[in-house]
Amino acid sequence: MTDRMKPRAALAAAWAVLRSFLATFRDDLLEALGVLLIVVGVAMWSLPVALIIAGIAVLLIVHPLPIRRRS
Repeated sequence: MTDRMKPRAALAAAWAVLRSFLATFRDDLLEALGVLLIVVGVAMWSLPVALIIAGIAVLLIVHPLPIRRRS
């Protein structure tokens, strides 16, 4: 007999992994989704402008601007 999981157990395990992943990377995923929606919306108007906005958005995600907090 093999050590295969039952379909419900496999689905429950996959769901637990997905929930854990989303909880960990929720902000990053929402940020990427927001950028994607903006770029797609602008691309419907003008593709070169959409590519410029996508490039700026990626640069800002990779190198965020420092924000000084007032104390």
